[in-house]
Amino acid sequence: MKLIATFRFDREFDRIIKKRRALAQRIDKTLTLFSTNPNHPSLRLHKLSGGEVYSLSVTMDLRILLEWQDDQAFLLRIGTHEEVY
Repeated sequence: MKLIATFRFDREFDRIIKKRRALAQRIDKTLTLFSTNPNHPSLRLHKLSGGEVYSLSVTMDLRILLEWQDDQAFLLRIGTHEEVY
């Protein structure tokens, strides 16, 4: 699966990494797992109501929002539960 990051995702990712460098590896692991096996239970992938946006979990509080079409996923947002919902 091809992952395409939006400008907003990149900006939020950079902000998170500046605060907590150790999360970079965890985020990379999550995205790699999603691209190879999107149905893996540890991702807690679910569709949000009212659209085509999905959420997956990096940690218990850190989420990635994405739009998923065929073999492409557009990474829209990354942040805490409060920030992205």
